Amino acid sequence: MRNVFFRSQSQAFDTTRYWAYTNWWMADYSIDTRITRELLNVYNEELYTILVGDLIRIKEYGSGGWAVFEKVSDTADTFLDRFMLVGRENGTIQLSASLYDTTIFGIGFDNTQAFDDTNYDLNNSAEMRNIFKAVKEDIFVSDYAVEWNNVFFASMRYILSEQTYVDWMFKTSFLNATHNVGELASPPNYRNDNLSNYQDYINEVKPYRTTVREYVSRYNTPEAYGSALTDFDLPATYSKADGKVVPITANRSELDAYPWKWWTDNNSLFYC
Repeated sequence: MRNVFFRSQSQAFDTTRYWAYTNWWMADYSIDTRITRELLNVYNEELYTILVGDLIRIKEYGSGGWAVFEKVSDTADTFLDRFMLVGRENGTIQLSASLYDTTIFGIGFDNTQAFDDTNYDLNNSAEMRNIFKAVKEDIFVSDYAVEWNNVFFASMRYILSEQTYVDWMFKTSFLNATHNVGELASPPNYRNDNLSNYQDYINEVKPYRTTVREYVSRYNTPEAYGSALTDFDLPATYSKADGKVVPITANRSELDAYPWKWWTDNNSLFYC
């Protein structure tokens, strides 16, 4: 049994430091909006007379927390058809100002302490990347995918409002076109590729000054590559028994497992 602890893995980021839950309100509604009645849950709604246009507050809704609804119909069957959600406790998230205000956490080189004085300087680039990735791939999807483009160009316009010259941002008339062919299949009969029709369509609808740089045909189902690649070396590996990274020598059991087995099977071919 080993009595010495060692660091096997460290997390270099903590995205939870840069966002928090906050209450959500639909546009034109706020905490100051007049609420006509407060109910414990949605099942008590039928016990009271609520007019169309009135707002009710449900103390415990769904997974917890309050919710505010506006009545929009008297004839619908279900609660969500008769009422429209306009406010929700902890219904959205708010990004922290520390993402861009470097003085809050001391983000950046030599910001709040001298270089090499105590710890390494803080850098939130990994957290920023995680947030943008979540916004693009988990939030602005399906019908909201266009909102990612709106956020991107709004960010570019804001940057240009602060900086008159940005050397990494420039307008281009080049266009990369991706042709979604579909699933990768082997039909029994030969079928012509319709890429030329796709090219004709792009050339017809694109702006006159835009130049198509390349056309790429993309398949939904990639074809599996039933092989592997190796350079026939012996990479070091981490040993739990030794508690450290060890080289692979002739008496190691890893020589019978891949990727080291490729070296075992072929090392004699390089000697005369």
